[in-house]
Amino acid sequence: MQKKPAKRSSLFLLELLLSILVFSIVSAWCVRLFAAAHVIAKETRELDKAHYQAGSYAEVFLAAQDFEAFLCREGAKEEKVGVGKLYRICYDKDWNICDGEGAFCFEVRLITEDSFEKGVFTYLKTQGREVIYELQAERYIGGEEKL
Repeated sequence: MQKKPAKRSSLFLLELLLSILVFSIVSAWCVRLFAAAHVIAKETRELDKAHYQAGSYAEVFLAAQDFEAFLCREGAKEEKVGVGKLYRICYDKDWNICDGEGAFCFEVRLITEDSFEKGVFTYLKTQGREVIYELQAERYIGGEEKL
């Protein structure tokens, strides 16, 4: 009897194993990229929402006569701090106003100096107190200028 020489079966198996290895590595890398893209998209949504809302509150601050009453109607809790007042509104993960601690916190710090009132509008993540967005606005509230 004659033995048949091994044809290319071992070489084919090696090629198959290498191609599976390459596809496994590439797919793991793609999954990692998709996860990173998801995190970046989430952070961008948070920043966009914070930017829009802080800008809206700043416009009301600049235009309204009684901004503090407006904040109280919105559900803000007032706290006395150092030189000014601090108003805080908490939001849940879907950006709905909630009582107590939520996922996000909006803080308005109002400081009155001479004839000007300064407002600092800050959005924070409640966990870790990481600042998402901060905006400052200043308005003239009246009074006589000294010459």
